[in-house]
Amino acid sequence: MSLDVALFFNEYEGLRTLEPGALEANSAPPPAAIIPIIASNGADARSWGGELVLSAVLSPNWRTEVQYSNVQIDVQADNSGDPTATSAEGESPQHRLTFRSSWSLSEGWGVDTTLRYVDDLDGQRIDEYTELDVHVSKRIGEAMTISFVGQNLLDSSHEEYVDKVVGTPRVEVERGGYLKFRLNF
Repeated sequence: MSLDVALFFNEYEGLRTLEPGALEANSAPPPAAIIPIIASNGADARSWGGELVLSAVLSPNWRTEVQYSNVQIDVQADNSGDPTATSAEGESPQHRLTFRSSWSLSEGWGVDTTLRYVDDLDGQRIDEYTELDVHVSKRIGEAMTISFVGQNLLDSSHEEYVDKVVGTPRVEVERGGYLKFRLNF
């Protein structure tokens, strides 16, 4: 068995903000009020957290690993007029938990599974999710491996990302699978 512990602390200064400029009137037809948006560096931030990884060889043919990570983000934008300046606090999952298991079976067969939990992203209004990936492989001789991989098997789809700046649609990751051939020479 092995245990790996990693801790971190970061400080950031002058992060990008989008500041509202002075109201301008446009008298040309059609008349309009314009508020320019000016790129600035009006935010500071701190992030801290850690990761634990516990790995175990349960038998000569079976390995497992459990990972847990925690990330905390605190953004300070006291002198900024950008209402979205602190949204980075909710754009990274606070908790992640992953369990991996790898079996080497007889006659060249192998099965690898990954079960993962990802916490919600409040800043992007994305719900937490749990997913399962399965990789089944068969080694054929010394030179060839054929594999079937199934990804995100627990739900038909889940959201993972929203680009708020450009306004692209929400990114949905769907259940999927593929067949893979590998030839070593």
